[in-house]
Amino acid sequence: MSRRAVTRFRPGRKGLCEASLFEVTGRDELGERTERVAAATIDEVITYLRNRDPDFRVSSVRYMSLIVLLSGSPFE
Repeated sequence: MSRRAVTRFRPGRKGLCEASLFEVTGRDELGERTERVAAATIDEVITYLRNRDPDFRVSSVRYMSLIVLLSGSPFE
């Protein structure tokens, strides 16, 4: 798996790397919690959360903003 696939940042329209930031609210055995996930699509968000914590039950997903990084950034 490439590093770009792990970080979920993709080349954008203007050559910058970008990802959408989603806020996910749900419940697990400890109670209600909120997670923020950077991904290209909502499907990627749900897949990531299911793999990370199978007991987490999503109740809502909200698009927050677009994150843009310059190419060559240490976060890329």
